[in-house]
Amino acid sequence: MAKSKTVELRVDFHPSGSYTLKAREGAQSAFTDLKGPLSCNHDKGEFYRAVAREIARRAGKRIAYSDTTADV
Repeated sequence: MAKSKTVELRVDFHPSGSYTLKAREGAQSAFTDLKGPLSCNHDKGEFYRAVAREIARRAGKRIAYSDTTADV
């Protein structure tokens, strides 16, 4: 079985109060913003429920998760 590549997921918090989940996979050099409730979301609860669904959707892959809101 081939090794799973690591998917990096990062939560960014904007001073306006919005949350965005960004992803970088494989050889990508830059993070890309994910869409829907994972982008520019001002509802913290809805956003983190969507993050949980995104992580579950990627089950079986190695995930590196970071959350910049912990730095605030």
